[in-house]
Amino acid sequence: LLKRNYINQNERMGFINYFKLSKNSFYKIRIDQAVGLIPTHLDVVVIGYFSNYYSAGIYRIAKKLVDPINYLIVAFSPWMLNKISTNNSYDFADLVKRILIPASLLIFGFYYLFGAELVELIVGDEFTKSYTPMLILVIGYLSYFLTFWTRHYLFLNNLIRKHTIGRLINLSVFLIGSTFLITLFSFNGIALAVTAGTIVQKLYEYYIYFVNKYSRINS
Repeated sequence: LLKRNYINQNERMGFINYFKLSKNSFYKIRIDQAVGLIPTHLDVVVIGYFSNYYSAGIYRIAKKLVDPINYLIVAFSPWMLNKISTNNSYDFADLVKRILIPASLLIFGFYYLFGAELVELIVGDEFTKSYTPMLILVIGYLSYFLTFWTRHYLFLNNLIRKHTIGRLINLSVFLIGSTFLITLFSFNGIALAVTAGTIVQKLYEYYIYFVNKYSRINS
């Protein structure tokens, strides 16, 4: 009973700290969310403009098939926020090694081995070309999944603006890359641009996390 009360108290304190930080960072969070809305469907708009209807359809199918990875990230997020808010020295390396990497390998293995059959089952064999852009997007989505915790770390350490900068970097890489990748590789090109933007964003956020963590250790 004492153990359960202690856990409940920690969870309440974590929520209170989260609420206070949310209140203090309200406008920063709103700006971050506004920036995040820009590229939500921009990839579909861009390929629709630069390519034909069939290529746009191929890409949309590929994107829909990898969306479940986003749902997994959403499911992990409340648990992750609670862990960080109640433990400032939470071991992210252990999380990545023990949970996120094995889960990512399983997810990629599923898409790699059964992706073609999944496309045929859902939309028919006339859209089998969705398999390649789907795999490219899976790599990008999994790079986000492996480091999704950086956003929560930045938020709880009052560094949410760094996440906003990361999103702007992502958008810039996507826009620059898509201008010539679509011309070269059509629907595979837009998938490459999306994945490249995501990877660069998460590398930037991880760099900020690394610098902030070790500056605290050495201070």
